[in-house]
Amino acid sequence: MASARANVRWVLTAQAGRLAVQFVSIAVLSRLLSPADYGLMAMATVVTNFAMLFRDMGTSTALIQMERPSAALLDAVFSFNLVFGGVIAVAVALCAPLAAWAFSATSLTGLLMVLSLSFPLAAASAAQLALLERDSNFRAVAWIEISSGALGLAGGIAGARAGLGAYSLAMQAVLTAALTTLQVWGLSHWRPRLRWAPRELRPIWSFSSNLVAFNLVNYFVRNADTALVGRFFDAHSLGWYSVANRLLLFPLQNLTYVASRALLPVYSRRQGEQREIGSLYLRTLAVIAAISAPMMFGLWALREPFVATLMGPKWSPVADILQWFAPTGFLQSINSTSGTVLSAIGRTDVLRKIGIANAIVLVGAFVAGMQFGLLGLVEAYFVATCVLTLAIMHVVLGYVGCNLGALIRRVQAPVASAAAMAALVALLNSALQALVSPPVRLIVLVPVGGLFYLLLLWTFASGIVRELLALGGIPDGRFVAGTGSEVTAGVTPREKQGPRSR
Repeated sequence: MASARANVRWVLTAQAGRLAVQFVSIAVLSRLLSPADYGLMAMATVVTNFAMLFRDMGTSTALIQMERPSAALLDAVFSFNLVFGGVIAVAVALCAPLAAWAFSATSLTGLLMVLSLSFPLAAASAAQLALLERDSNFRAVAWIEISSGALGLAGGIAGARAGLGAYSLAMQAVLTAALTTLQVWGLSHWRPRLRWAPRELRPIWSFSSNLVAFNLVNYFVRNADTALVGRFFDAHSLGWYSVANRLLLFPLQNLTYVASRALLPVYSRRQGEQREIGSLYLRTLAVIAAISAPMMFGLWALREPFVATLMGPKWSPVADILQWFAPTGFLQSINSTSGTVLSAIGRTDVLRKIGIANAIVLVGAFVAGMQFGLLGLVEAYFVATCVLTLAIMHVVLGYVGCNLGALIRRVQAPVASAAAMAALVALLNSALQALVSPPVRLIVLVPVGGLFYLLLLWTFASGIVRELLALGGIPDGRFVAGTGSEVTAGVTPREKQGPRSR
């Protein structure tokens, strides 16, 4: 039985592999393709990203969450995914001319028709992939995702060299989906039967429909601020805001993605053991805080030399935005894993309600804050995130037998250490500002701040440091952050026909 630590290591490996493939893709294909090709693919991505919200209608998460899905249910999920993948492909293909008209790009029609093939290809292995993750077989999943991505990239490069233009990027996506499905089928021991039995889906429909509803609401909320900035401010403001937003989201999305994907099967196997889930969740949040707090607080302290070094003086307003985005990012890293816990215990109905409340509060804050300019919107975003984090964590922790006081005790050491580090680095940066250039300040102060933070964290919370080091390769079996108590992924499963609710 795989431990939480082993899951995190392998999901982290898979994510690092995907990022490496993306980096190589940009480095190689950008020399073979034109900016117009990438622009056309970006237009197509607007359509396909929205379609992906409906890709499996939450059935994969439902299978991971269930203690023991029946053979009939597995067959029904496989059949549903296959049929629905085909429906999405047809819908994308039919909408392609409309999208081409909306973007004034006739070439978009053919590109979207090619990309539509990826949906049924991915659907053909969605159930098997969910079972691999349910069994915490992330080592196999990592190999599949890295190798399929690398081979897909090779196909994309071959297409670009053959002069296919933007179609080479579409070919890369389709080839990656096909190779993933082939490898999942090769490694999965379960062989589905194609049979349409809608009644078998009833036990998971409430779970999956609430999850899809949350994802839809979350999708629109994530894009509402950019839409408002683009509508009511000038192009320069939108550029500054979007770049700052990407700097904020890139590390946090990767961090929370790894934690959420790795821990969903671990939490799910411990349904009914409220204290065990609560203990593991608090330790997880402590580790997340130990990583995100120094990142975000350090970014706050060094925002000016960071922006000047990375992007140049014309992007200096980004530093003002990061002043508020950095603490916002830390708070989001804490509450963004709440969906994993609620999904694991079968409470996607609560997750849907949280999503709606989140939308109302954030969009209201955006509209109110923008009356005071771009920075007013960013400041309102931070205030709203503070309120939402307290409310969301109060609700979620209550479902696993914990409270905000327990959370504060767990994260106070990394937060205080990161705050002290940020104060020191900010003072040194101010002292050196007139003496050395921004790149030199960055090169000197980043390692100084990192070492100072680790020294403080080791002094006041050595258990968290040991856990961070353990993720790098100490034999698994215990999740030691904080207490050193043993927490493994497996429990004796109890018979169950659908996601647990209460």
